[in-house]
Amino acid sequence: MKNELILDPDLSKKSATQILKEIGLANPDKHFPKYDDSDDVKKYIEAVENYASRKSDFVFSNSSDIHAAIVMTTMLSHSKKDFILYDEDLSNDVAGKYYNFYPALINFIQKNSSPSLHVVIDKNGHHDTPIYKLLKILNSEYPEKVNIYLASDDFKDTIVKRFKSRVSFAVGDSSSFRLEQIKDEKVGRKAICSFKDHTVASLLAAVFNLKLNTCKKLF
Repeated sequence: MKNELILDPDLSKKSATQILKEIGLANPDKHFPKYDDSDDVKKYIEAVENYASRKSDFVFSNSSDIHAAIVMTTMLSHSKKDFILYDEDLSNDVAGKYYNFYPALINFIQKNSSPSLHVVIDKNGHHDTPIYKLLKILNSEYPEKVNIYLASDDFKDTIVKRFKSRVSFAVGDSSSFRLEQIKDEKVGRKAICSFKDHTVASLLAAVFNLKLNTCKKLF
């Protein structure tokens, strides 16, 4: 799969290429498995892109780190206005499996006129990971567009009460979503996704925003 970068037209800002180099990902072959060489992964990428391009309301299951990364990358690529993410931490367990996630995140911020990225994490750590470094740089370049928070007890309790379980989720433009039930690592990932389900996406966004003001802003 060809990796294409869209450079920021604002010359006062760092380009996507410069940012990737700064976080140590100038040469992705050194850091990422050759998933694109797998026929199964190629088919999955094509299927997910097809759902996104058609804005399909089909709800499909999603498992494994690489499948999660492909869905998240595609969600970012097709989002124009806002993207929210709630996860345990910034350990790079998903993003670190798929290089295209990084330029997709950069392009979401740089190519759209007024994007908004809000990320809430349960644990503040892993400051040496590429995803942490990338979010830090994007926040310094676009502080009004990129906001990272540490979840408060009220925020976490509200999520668990609503979904009767610990979950992580992402929502793009109040339309696409990925919702994962957090279980024992031995069980593996179990998530559902759709690229056009305003009902579920809006519900997730509403729960996310309900107690966002109780969370500590990290940067």
